[in-house]
Amino acid sequence: MFKMKKANLILLPIVLFLGSCASANAIMGKAANTQSCPKAGFLSGADRSGFTLNDVSYETAMAGLTGGCTRLDDAVRVTSQMTILVSRTGNQLAEARGVSVPYFAGVLDGNGNLLAKQTLTADVSLDAAGRGQVLEELTQRIPLAAGENASTYQVVYGFPEE
Repeated sequence: MFKMKKANLILLPIVLFLGSCASANAIMGKAANTQSCPKAGFLSGADRSGFTLNDVSYETAMAGLTGGCTRLDDAVRVTSQMTILVSRTGNQLAEARGVSVPYFAGVLDGNGNLLAKQTLTADVSLDAAGRGQVLEELTQRIPLAAGENASTYQVVYGFPEE
């Protein structure tokens, strides 16, 4: 299960190979029973994007992924924080003081199969120059079998393809 800013979101289980993960590092530390945390990172090529809204172009990027995990009896709880950055491009004038940016969070098994994916939205306030950022906080619960090591899983984030 994913949680974002105290909102429960339901995961949609599907099996799909997504490919390699950029910046795939174990999230900080180890779980309470000394088993490693799942690796976490931005999906290669999906950590930057651009979009046009009302004839105004924007560039987006993900940065600063941090977090940790806690081993539960039958699962591991992964908490992640990341920053989503937005910048208006070109000399376009826009009155928009904020944009909604879609992104996804997914859980991969040890073979790279997508076990769960949730599409989320970050609401980013923009300054007069058309720049802004927001810190997103997510919590996922990954079910584990008895004795299963959480480090065989990956948690990935990215922007959907346009």
